[in-house]
Amino acid sequence: MPAIPSQRARCAARSTPVARGLVTAVLVASCGVVAGGAPSGKTMTSAQLTSPLVLRDGQHGFAGEAGTVATIEPDGSFRVARFLSRRVEAPEQAGRLSPEAMRQLAQTLATELVPELPATLGAPSSANPRRLGLTYGTTAVTLILPPDFDLEKDAGAILASDPRSPTARFLRIWTTARGLLPGDAAIGR
Repeated sequence: MPAIPSQRARCAARSTPVARGLVTAVLVASCGVVAGGAPSGKTMTSAQLTSPLVLRDGQHGFAGEAGTVATIEPDGSFRVARFLSRRVEAPEQAGRLSPEAMRQLAQTLATELVPELPATLGAPSSANPRRLGLTYGTTAVTLILPPDFDLEKDAGAILASDPRSPTARFLRIWTTARGLLPGDAAIGR
């Protein structure tokens, strides 16, 4: 004799994609997860960071990937260090961003991380690609660029061609954070 489906099973069988989406949205909101990759239980406002922002600029080569990594903490402190593959050296530069700079960075993150960015942007080049990595909360994104890509010269064309594309949104976060750190060599070559 076949089992009689429960009330819950009959209701679940009739659910629509819209209803499932609404239930998912309510569950996500009740768990404290917000767009932009804020850690669970924390909400991100446009005036503060909820977790460290890590920017990694690397170039593949003979010895592996080499470049710089910058970390901006929620309290505004930052450090910049060189890396080779997995080995990160002692910070070459450290300091603290102003409250206004932190508000600007938090606003950019809140705006540009919604909707969520894909984990990988760009296409691998044939040899020695340049990779820009961004990690914030649960969001981790890598933009793969040609080895000769110049952020100062080439990013403007991407931003102008399709300002709401995931690549343009990533570059706005990257250039905002980079511009807030002192010195041209803070992040990048």
